[in-house]
Amino acid sequence: SASTFSLAGSLACTTCDPGTVAPAKRAPGCIDCLAGSFEVDNRACQLCSVGKFSAGPRATSCDACPPGSKSLTKTGATGCVECPPGFASSADGGSCDACAL
Repeated sequence: SASTFSLAGSLACTTCDPGTVAPAKRAPGCIDCLAGSFEVDNRACQLCSVGKFSAGPRATSCDACPPGSKSLTKTGATGCVECPPGFASSADGGSCDACAL
């Protein structure tokens, strides 16, 4: 079920906004999914996978790194970096591999 919260005296629980989740049952509010992660099914924050990133908080999905670049970290990346000359991005966008001689 979706993350919900309520304040004291509430008549009903409120669903957390996109990109946020309730940190625990009976939570008084929601917390943002941090940069490098995204909200999954309004229940949990998950780190971005290899070759993907989320630059800011409250993401609902991760973006793929552009061709010719790699994610800053293997998982939980907040951005991508361009591959240097003599290197090409791997198929998954997780590394820059040296070109063959």
